[in-house]
Amino acid sequence: YICGTQKLWNSDGRFLYEFLIHDDNITISDDNSITRQSGALYSVAFYYRLLYHNEWMHDIAHDHDFSVTQCMDDALQYLANNSIAIASGVSTTAVAAGQLIDNSTGATALAVLAVIDICVAEQNKGNELHTHLCSTHMARFKSWVRGLISMRA
Repeated sequence: YICGTQKLWNSDGRFLYEFLIHDDNITISDDNSITRQSGALYSVAFYYRLLYHNEWMHDIAHDHDFSVTQCMDDALQYLANNSIAIASGVSTTAVAAGQLIDNSTGATALAVLAVIDICVAEQNKGNELHTHLCSTHMARFKSWVRGLISMRA
């Protein structure tokens, strides 16, 4: 269900978390925060990791109207587009110390957990579905981890 809401929102990969139905229109709630976007991705990735071995999961992934991997890829792209470089500098020249998603450690931590689940599932299933989400998003993952570590320092 959650992946199906991406098409309702728009094409930038966001999940539609909450909306309000009125007589003549639909209003998107302000509660569609970046942390909820990362949390929704984490829930899909967790589900993917747990069920990658089920035959029906593979059937869904091959469905022309729906793809779990495309859903996760779109969400990761959306979060990447909302990542902000943080700087750490002892001198006047700031050195990139990683990135945070919308300056939020919570959203970034949830996205990191999602990528870990995606990588574990891909490692476990081998090349069954020929997906490469882990390797495609590894540079962003590393940048998010550096961002979280930098905030801890």
